[in-house]
Amino acid sequence: QNPAGPATPKVADSHPATLPPNPTNTELLKRMAGFLRPVRGMGAFACILVFVWAGIDVFFTRLTGNVLNAIKAALKHSTTHESFFSAIGNEPLRTIVYMVTILGLLMVFGGVVRLIREVVNAKFTMDMLYHMRAAVYDRLQRVGFAFHDEHSSGALINRALSDLSNVRQFLQMGVILSFEIVAFVGFYEILIIAINKWLAITALVPIPFWFWYIRRFSKKMQPAQLAQMKAGDDMVTVFTENISGVHVVKAFATERTEIGKYNRSADHYYKRVMYSVRLWRNFMPVIRGVASGSNLSLMAI
Repeated sequence: QNPAGPATPKVADSHPATLPPNPTNTELLKRMAGFLRPVRGMGAFACILVFVWAGIDVFFTRLTGNVLNAIKAALKHSTTHESFFSAIGNEPLRTIVYMVTILGLLMVFGGVVRLIREVVNAKFTMDMLYHMRAAVYDRLQRVGFAFHDEHSSGALINRALSDLSNVRQFLQMGVILSFEIVAFVGFYEILIIAINKWLAITALVPIPFWFWYIRRFSKKMQPAQLAQMKAGDDMVTVFTENISGVHVVKAFATERTEIGKYNRSADHYYKRVMYSVRLWRNFMPVIRGVASGSNLSLMAI
């Protein structure tokens, strides 16, 4: 069932049949942006939810600090023989209970927003993936015999299934998550500026290093992902060719040969995947370490 009506054929027809050889990242992103048209409303709603969620989180953090300051002020004016509840007194108690109530409501509202955000993000990426798969299938019906002679059926199947699923993961982990990071950094930077402008400047110190390290990581990760994609194509090609020619395999009793061929392609794919995993393993501790170091430096200041 088409989740967005009859817009899919227009999306498919609006893109060229082929990309230039070795297209740049910018060209790929522009091509992908063309598929945003049928889901632009859902994408705008997802962006609004990100801003709402970031605003709630920042306001919750600020209000938590106010509650702690109120408790600290109440205890400062108490005697050493008073209990905690008697120490805060009637008027401070009403103020603290009021702020804690708001904190509880914010937690509930934030949880609802996060739930809606997850649902909207999933629908947004799945709808966009639907239109991309429809466009791929549409092109496969239009290209000539030369194209199918040049590309194996396994590679085409892998493009339409596994690779487009990776595109969805890129949308979730790359585009949407990056947008959330920018929103959170922006809101928290405004909060820190309201407290101390020099503290806000200090908080921005790690950002250039992050950009440099992420760019350095991408130069290693892109070739690794390309090699993994090609290894996946080879593995799926071996599998599909074996299934389609199973009668020939049985007739000539070449089962062991085919099993060995598939095992070699699967082992090669496994090595490509594990290399990508090792790159991620080295990448995440550095990013998190810089973030932790930044937090410690802010606390020290």
